[in-house]
Amino acid sequence: MESSFIKYQVKPKDSLSSIALRMNMSVYDLKEFHNQHCGKMDKLWFENLTGVKFILIPVSYVSQNNKQPEKYFEMNR
Repeated sequence: MESSFIKYQVKPKDSLSSIALRMNMSVYDLKEFHNQHCGKMDKLWFENLTGVKFILIPVSYVSQNNKQPEKYFEMNR
């Protein structure tokens, strides 16, 4: 199954945490998603996005924290 993503163009004042906050994601999850779907030369290593032209952002994101209540309710029906 192929993941759907948006190729977000990084703006001068963007940081990894500011983008993650807008997407309601953790910085770690955003970085991991991007690094799994981009080419080898476009990996993210730092919070500072100086020199980074784009970030891949998942179209439909559900964090691990958001998945946990679903599992709990499914098991207790």
